[in-house]
Amino acid sequence: MTSPVYSSILLERSLLSVSERGDVSGKPKHFWQASLNRLMKIALSRSFIFLINNFLIAFPQVFHFNSGAFRRNSGFHYPWLIFLHHKQLKRKFMKFLVFSAFLTFSLSGLSQNLQLHYDFRHTIDPKLNSKNFPTFSFEYFKDVDTMSTGSFLLKLQSDLKGKNNNMGQIFVQVSQSLRFWDPKVYLSLNYSGGLGVTPISSGFYISNSYGAGVSFPFQWKGAWFSANLIFRYNAFEEPSYDPQFTFYYGSGFNDYKVFTSGSFVFWTENRNQGNDYTKNLSGKKFTFFGDPQIWIRIKNGFSVGSRVNIYYHLLSENNQIQLYPTLGTKYQF
Repeated sequence: MTSPVYSSILLERSLLSVSERGDVSGKPKHFWQASLNRLMKIALSRSFIFLINNFLIAFPQVFHFNSGAFRRNSGFHYPWLIFLHHKQLKRKFMKFLVFSAFLTFSLSGLSQNLQLHYDFRHTIDPKLNSKNFPTFSFEYFKDVDTMSTGSFLLKLQSDLKGKNNNMGQIFVQVSQSLRFWDPKVYLSLNYSGGLGVTPISSGFYISNSYGAGVSFPFQWKGAWFSANLIFRYNAFEEPSYDPQFTFYYGSGFNDYKVFTSGSFVFWTENRNQGNDYTKNLSGKKFTFFGDPQIWIRIKNGFSVGSRVNIYYHLLSENNQIQLYPTLGTKYQF
């Protein structure tokens, strides 16, 4: 039996040789085909091929062919290379490789962090919150992106507040700033959205929000700040069009052994969102969210700290501010 590592090396060499030969029909390659082949060469590291190879070995039923019959009839001893001889599968596989190469370039050698928090909101406010729960998040931030035009932020957060601490909610946020002119005012583009499950196992979604506007980053006394004003579209059943203002700060002390940061977001939205719960409401409501946090670096990229989640008109229609602290750990790499 061929070892997976050796099979991975053979797959790598086979794909590279096909990409070097170009179209087997002898037709000249178009520019996009040549570009895809170059990306294939970059993406096909041994570790990447090892993962693909083992996936194909573990799940052959996905591809709906008899590998033994294929070997007997074709004399081909690596049936998963059928990708290269099946036009539709090859096209899909090339798209997969391009996407993987994009992720590789986007994430390699850049600063990101993983955080694990324990939220004490049930302890603070048991009437409105049925339980305390862990929260897991991944944040990726790049101050100057690959085009040297602005910053990029990706945040994924999962609240493990389901039964037996299963995942109860996931939230995604993406922000990009762009600047092609001298004044240090940036075009700001934003997206957020998510999904969740209620305690009785019915699903819901956090409505998509799209925003475009301007941002102004600046420094003051060694701290970093950014002010952001955008026009926001909330994709409710009855859409809402509103302004949103975001203020971010970050500051380090004692050679960044202590770091404080946070964002404060203010916006308005329709009270009537087009669902049964809000259909009798009217007008606009003012909404606010904040997450000030403090971190103490223990060793290398590992830190311990706390975050306070601040809500107003976000979890409840009552005119009250809700503050829920956490204890957490963070690993930055």
